[in-house]
Amino acid sequence: MRRQYEIIVQRDLAQLNEQMMKLFPGEAIEAQSNGKSVVLSGIVTNKDAADKAMNVAAGYVEKAGDVVNLLKLQETQASNQVLLRCASPR
Repeated sequence: MRRQYEIIVQRDLAQLNEQMMKLFPGEAIEAQSNGKSVVLSGIVTNKDAADKAMNVAAGYVEKAGDVVNLLKLQETQASNQVLLRCASPR
């Protein structure tokens, strides 16, 4: 009798996801495995957080180019405030 098995090998990114939560509290960053790549997805509040998350994830792959950045910047509410400068009557 011949048996056939399907084996899927993926990176265990539990430690990376835990590290992302500790290093970037308040940011919604999730790392997933995609072949030899690590894919970062979610929403960040600023570009600096996205860049730093990319650097952290780069430690889990052979080369930094294997990190795919699908992080989106959080849209900020446009401020409706207006600065009025009043001139005093002369």
